[in-house]
Amino acid sequence: MARTADQLIGSVRYGGRIGSTGAFLVYGRGSRSATVDLPDGSDATEDWKLGMGGFRADWTAPRHTFTLQADLYSARGRDTYRLVTQDPPHTGTLDLEAVAHGLNVLGRWSGRVGTAADFIVQGYFDQAVRTQTDFYGHVAVNTADLDVQYHMPVGERNDVIAVLGYRRVSDVVTGS
Repeated sequence: MARTADQLIGSVRYGGRIGSTGAFLVYGRGSRSATVDLPDGSDATEDWKLGMGGFRADWTAPRHTFTLQADLYSARGRDTYRLVTQDPPHTGTLDLEAVAHGLNVLGRWSGRVGTAADFIVQGYFDQAVRTQTDFYGHVAVNTADLDVQYHMPVGERNDVIAVLGYRRVSDVVTGS
């Protein structure tokens, strides 16, 4: 099956130094897809717009490193589906519109303790939301995560690693 689709994509990135011990990067990206032409001359509407952006920053200190990064996105679009039905004329279409958006944030701190031990503390949050009222309604999912790790060598051949983690996922589903 042959088909033709048009898509436009653009992106930009910029990075640099933060003082003498840090660096950063910011980015943005957008895309748009248009109607798909099918072999029979008809079209399957797949009109989507997506925008996203984010940043990352890293710093180092004599015995520590820090990272902070975040991303966000927003999308809107519609799809047309061809259906086979039991009743004449045995075909139909279903147009579905959807809106989606979300974000995530991650922070990490790592460092050395004494001459050989080290640790990492990391926190993360993610939110994803999708609304498609004609089909399944509204879905929102939030995820929060915290991890702590401590590493210490014991003797010449052994290591002790202690890990503590917590994750919470909550969702809300409304509509169809």
